[in-house]
Amino acid sequence: MTEKTALTPSTHTTPPAKFSHGVKKGNILQVAGQVGFLPAVEGQAPTPAGPA
Repeated sequence: MTEKTALTPSTHTTPPAKFSHGVKKGNILQVAGQVGFLPAVEGQAPTPAGPA
């Protein structure tokens, strides 16, 4: 069985929940189409980036 590896680039902020920016399984790379979030502010809920 091929191992699955979650990918989060070190140049990106860590997602506010258990998400990853991509997943590699064997020679296949799947990238996420998730909503971007602004950098975390302590004590505040995560804020989606983009138009309001």
